[in-house]
Amino acid sequence: MGCCQRAPGNEGVAVLVLSIIGIIGAAICLVMDLTLFFLATIFLLVGLSGAGFAIYLGILVNIFYFIAFSIPICCCVHAGGYKCAAITHVIGFFLGVILVIATISSHADVDDKCENWYDDNSDANDCKDSLHGAFPIIYAVLIAPSFWSIITVPFLWKGKDKFHVSRTEMVSQAQVVPTAEMELSSKA
Repeated sequence: MGCCQRAPGNEGVAVLVLSIIGIIGAAICLVMDLTLFFLATIFLLVGLSGAGFAIYLGILVNIFYFIAFSIPICCCVHAGGYKCAAITHVIGFFLGVILVIATISSHADVDDKCENWYDDNSDANDCKDSLHGAFPIIYAVLIAPSFWSIITVPFLWKGKDKFHVSRTEMVSQAQVVPTAEMELSSKA
């Protein structure tokens, strides 16, 4: 089997489509995460280290997802490769969950940090609004690829079994083309 081979059946089509969309989504989230790089530094400097480290590690996790979604398309186009890709996606999902938990821990501290920095209530409210406004984007770049990855796992797991079945079925159900029998009659 060569590059871009897929498991036969619906599972193979689903893995191919989900992986292609996953690569595109991981690339978009990686670009968005890179734009948050400066914000991560600010978060670390002001004491919101959970969100800062989540953004930094989110860059690495999105690169990880980019590779994980590429595995069933380009590299491992057999049953063992689909199993490896499924395990890789599960690992990526748990890494994403850990990063979301780290972000949540910092999100809870935003109000206290802003109130400690500013005596004026309007400045503290502006601080809260601006910092709270960044968190939906952070959650999006962490949750979207993790969600897409965990959706892909069942299709990878079912698809790995189709490789063995299809080879056996192809050999056992090979169509034999009947040959035309010609009767040669002799004219006497």
